[in-house]
Amino acid sequence: MKSIGEHLDELDRMVEQGGTTDKIPSQIAFIEREVAALQASHSAEIQRLAQVGEEYCAECAKLEAELKNLYSANDKKAGKTPNSVSKPPIKGRMGR
Repeated sequence: MKSIGEHLDELDRMVEQGGTTDKIPSQIAFIEREVAALQASHSAEIQRLAQVGEEYCAECAKLEAELKNLYSANDKKAGKTPNSVSKPPIKGRMGR
């Protein structure tokens, strides 16, 4: 199967060599279909990545809340006062 670049090169050769007029529109139509398919695939991938990003952020927030609760429970067990509570060992979102 030819790549889109190879089809474009073929179209270019057809035009330069004075190819028959029935083959040139056919080649252009094929390239248009391929580009449309790539655009649709790209749009779907962008949506999928946005969803994955949202899920990741939600999971990070959930884990950060769990970590905060664990530190709080640990401080209560140790009898620490609010001024001497433990701080998580990481800075920022998940250590990054």
